[in-house]
Amino acid sequence: MAMAFDPQAENVVEIENLGHIYQPMGQVALKNINLTIRKGEFVALIGQNGSGKTTLIKHLNGLLKPTSGSVRVGGVEVADQLVSDMSHYIGYVFQNPAHQIFSDTVESEVAFGPKNLGFSPEAEAALGCRYGSLETLLEQADFLCLHCRLTEETAGLIGRAQLARMKPTAFLINTGRGALVDEGALADALLEGRIAGAALDVFAREPAVEPRLLELPSVVLTPHLGASTRDNRIPMAAIAAERTREALFR
Repeated sequence: MAMAFDPQAENVVEIENLGHIYQPMGQVALKNINLTIRKGEFVALIGQNGSGKTTLIKHLNGLLKPTSGSVRVGGVEVADQLVSDMSHYIGYVFQNPAHQIFSDTVESEVAFGPKNLGFSPEAEAALGCRYGSLETLLEQADFLCLHCRLTEETAGLIGRAQLARMKPTAFLINTGRGALVDEGALADALLEGRIAGAALDVFAREPAVEPRLLELPSVVLTPHLGASTRDNRIPMAAIAAERTREALFR
């Protein structure tokens, strides 16, 4: 279905009788939710862990599909669209604004996705961001952050040639997948001072690590635990305990 998103729509978000059931457990997460957000309004969703806040928000860009009811954003039925199409219009950031990954403000964090999708000059000006090719990014970025999936196209995305184009003051950060980066070429670049440093949470042959990276003071290595923060793990444990209780005593 072709997109007909209207950014000037008076009702930006329209949710009618929304219901969502997580399968295969059959757990009801949302039931008969109705909500309208009008242009210019700011809305806060408040509730305890497991109350359905994240489930509701994920319906706005199609990460989840309704079990019943409908969700329209900018006049578009979200369930009929691709997530990649909706991501041009709907930004999704972490729950704690103080713990953003890409930038220091929520505004610039929201702009990160559209910036990398390639907006028109008018849209770029309105968002205060600029789209650039990988080559441009390599030459200009102070912090080159990788968060993409590992595919045939992204395997070896950053190798010797790409590292050579980076600024000597630049840092490489990889929290995506280890094989995105040629670790041997990265170690060479760091030893030769061609980039300033690196931070890696993932590795090409986990749990093995390129030995030279272990010895460099300009490298920060973590064992694939980027999501293991107190703010994340405590709610996860609470949800797991609640689901276990429900399964045992329902």
